[in-house]
Amino acid sequence: MNGLKGCPKLGVVIVYSRTEEHARAFAERWKIPEWATDMTKVVERPEVDLVVIASPNFLHKEATTPACKSGENVVCTKPPARNSGRRRIFLRL
Repeated sequence: MNGLKGCPKLGVVIVYSRTEEHARAFAERWKIPEWATDMTKVVERPEVDLVVIASPNFLHKEATTPACKSGENVVCTKPPARNSGRRRIFLRL
């Protein structure tokens, strides 16, 4: 969400999470008007032009499949570690 602040014409209309608790808390924190726990319902909304998936690697398929099948534009972020216990970034200079 911090990265989207620099896009003044962009509006986040809905957030998805697998659990109601997480979806609601994220929406409240970032002042997003709606939240959902069903990705298919999110991507079928006419005002959704882009789906940004920022989840751990093991959840990417669960979220990207319905988003891609809907024909929406999809950005799937790649976290720098395979799990939350490893937070290292290696750069080759």
